[in-house]
Amino acid sequence: PIIRANTVDVTLRPSSLWRRQVEIASMTFEQPSLNLVRNKAGEWNVQSLLMHAAQVNTAPTAQRRAGPAPRFPYIEASGARVNLKIGEEKKPFSLTDADFALWLTSPQEWRVRLKGTPTRTDTNMFDPGTVKLEGSLKRAATMGEVPVDLTASWHGAPMGEASKLLSGTDAGWRGNLGVEATLVGTLAAAKLTTAIHMEDLRRAEFVPVETMDVLADCQGTLDVTSTVVKDPDCAVATPVAEGLKVAGRVVAIADSLDLSALDTEGLGASGLRVGMTNVPDAWLLDWARLFSQRIPAGERPGGTVAGSVLYAAGRKGQAAAWQGEFHGEVVGPLPWKTE
Repeated sequence: PIIRANTVDVTLRPSSLWRRQVEIASMTFEQPSLNLVRNKAGEWNVQSLLMHAAQVNTAPTAQRRAGPAPRFPYIEASGARVNLKIGEEKKPFSLTDADFALWLTSPQEWRVRLKGTPTRTDTNMFDPGTVKLEGSLKRAATMGEVPVDLTASWHGAPMGEASKLLSGTDAGWRGNLGVEATLVGTLAAAKLTTAIHMEDLRRAEFVPVETMDVLADCQGTLDVTSTVVKDPDCAVATPVAEGLKVAGRVVAIADSLDLSALDTEGLGASGLRVGMTNVPDAWLLDWARLFSQRIPAGERPGGTVAGSVLYAAGRKGQAAAWQGEFHGEVVGPLPWKTE
């Protein structure tokens, strides 16, 4: 079943009884379990429901007076659990304690609101933060053609818990993570824009003199039906190096990103390329201080680094490897310990 709930409260519109056309004002699911499943053919189990709802002529939920078309009910759920299954494999990702609402604002547009706690079923999670989603979906002939305008966020997640959620293990990073994302377009080709903010970033082994704040801007084209991001790229702006007028950038670009392989193959990226332009040596040295206490604070050398590398798949029987090179210069003394 797509959804299962022990209790469903249904409220009727009393005035509709006089017209012998029963209208449901609201439907409330208490602590339901929602299963999102995509089969081998790439079809989602909710696809038929969405297409059926798109073909039925309904009036907006908030319309005050009855008309020839029945008004769409206000649908909500509290304390829900959302599970995910791709093909024959049930994914460890789920959303718990979720509150959900769906209503029709105009004859052609639904509004949706969702808030919940992300978690994994194959590990212990204590503080994974909160996920929120809000936006609109419109009618279309096929699921891939459904126009969407969605805004999502993930906040309040410590870096250690965030890495456990994404990979299943604590990657040893500490700090706080914040993610803001927008999705605009059709379900088969929506523009995905994401801002990732990591505050007070450091390694778990020790507390450095200074932590790092990192802001990454990512974008790509998401096919929701296949859970694949095409042409994804992420960029991190660095401070302006001495003697330059423009900020440095670290850019990562891939041909595609398979989100369905996130729990088994990491990011599932193909054709990954990483490049740097005008990246200050001092900024790279700040990163090095997160991994070693032998690099003291103080001297900040000048100079920049530039270059690119490609993570290329190896030939038959050979492992994939990085290909490429970086070039840079150092101006001034390096703050190495001599003892």
